[in-house]
Amino acid sequence: YGGANNARVTGDIVLNISGGKIKQGLFGGNNTGNTVNGDVTVNIDWDGTCNDNYLYDVFGGSNHASVSGSTTVNLLNGTDSNNVYGGGKQETVRGENTTVNIANGNVVHDVFGGGLQGDVYGNVTVLIGKADGTGTVFIGHDVYGGGSFAHTNASNRSYDAQDNEVI
Repeated sequence: YGGANNARVTGDIVLNISGGKIKQGLFGGNNTGNTVNGDVTVNIDWDGTCNDNYLYDVFGGSNHASVSGSTTVNLLNGTDSNNVYGGGKQETVRGENTTVNIANGNVVHDVFGGGLQGDVYGNVTVLIGKADGTGTVFIGHDVYGGGSFAHTNASNRSYDAQDNEVI
């Protein structure tokens, strides 16, 4: 976690990962409660010299905790063995922008611009490859601009008195 465990974080978070084994989720924000009051950036940049690097799900947001700012996930080099999410897990990202940038590397399963059962309220951008064409990207399954079981750009949705979605 780039943030805290059930405590408020005020200010921006930058989480840089350059190697190692992460067998559970990697979250840029908090774990189980409270709010990150700032922007969150996760940078993954493995130089390829360590063959034991292992990374499971990557989230720009928090786990069961909200982020009031924007989130960014940058896979600059390396392999994610499961999914990449720009948002959080089971909680909201309310910032202006959520960005996933897969510049160079591998994602074994899916890429989601949004969260996993967590809504994203701002603009969502998913970028694949480097602008100059030098990156090598492999994505094993699908790329989604939205989330998994979650609303994306939820600020443009409204609900009636019974919480039924009205588009």
